[in-house]
Amino acid sequence: MITFICGGSGSGKSEYAEQLILSGSCPDRRYYIATMIPYGEEGRKRIERHVKLREGKGFRTIECPTDLSGALDPIDCPESAAVLIECVSNLAANEMFENHLNEKETAEKTIREVLSVCRKVQHAVIVSNNIFEDGNAYDEDMTAYLRALAQVNRKLAGQADEIYEVTAGIPLRIDEQKGSGKMDLVIGGFAQGKLEYVMETVDKICQEPAALLDETCTELPEKGSAAPVVIVDHLHRILQKYPDQETAEQWICQVIEGCRREGRRLIFICDEVGNGVIPLEASQRQFRETTGRILCKLAKEADHVTRIFCGIPQLLK
Repeated sequence: MITFICGGSGSGKSEYAEQLILSGSCPDRRYYIATMIPYGEEGRKRIERHVKLREGKGFRTIECPTDLSGALDPIDCPESAAVLIECVSNLAANEMFENHLNEKETAEKTIREVLSVCRKVQHAVIVSNNIFEDGNAYDEDMTAYLRALAQVNRKLAGQADEIYEVTAGIPLRIDEQKGSGKMDLVIGGFAQGKLEYVMETVDKICQEPAALLDETCTELPEKGSAAPVVIVDHLHRILQKYPDQETAEQWICQVIEGCRREGRRLIFICDEVGNGVIPLEASQRQFRETTGRILCKLAKEADHVTRIFCGIPQLLK
């Protein structure tokens, strides 16, 4: 059995992961695979805290910051063991920046080796971080890491028997839920698989290709076009092109009215950008607030609102 747990920093995801292992059927064979490299005093203190929290719980710790597939080599009969992998976000970072792998290599190796461990044991609990919803622009290396980790999270969640998002210590089980209407809104963090989900959904219901609008093309196809579906991708980037909320909303209204007039189905796709540290730049603060307010209005008007989390659709409305 594989359980995938994801959440923000300090959300309580590690404690919940430990609870799942402790409540399982392997009381004498609990292993904690620790992937963090202790950089500096802060890193050492963090590891000491985690070790102290595990005291007396029967875990045997295996330090394995990279090359996870060999982590269980010293263990006899791993098929009767329970393993907590803490966490794949550190593992992916170590593979990329310590082993100098590129984005594709990092994602493929991390997925392959985590799943190889999971298949050897009775119960594997995988912990990862949700770091995709702050709306910040990062340098090329960090963006590549974010994309690689998003691929890892989506693949592992897709292979898991159970998926949980932990917020403020409260676990929410994530189950696939879908909806479709004349106007839909699809949201989620960076690189969570929103467009892939929408295209897969559209392909099932339409013979003709959809018209795709994004920051490079914001004009509706001409009347009489064969495209029965209009997808507005990267809405948050489109909003950055407009000087204020009012002008942005005028463009959105034109798109909605045009699709209604011509009987097209309309799907907006937008990153969640309001989490994380508030930016110092006034323009970035304004961008996040404008995007949030517009999403609230679109959510009220939409027939369905779907959130994509690690590639899994959740129907919010």
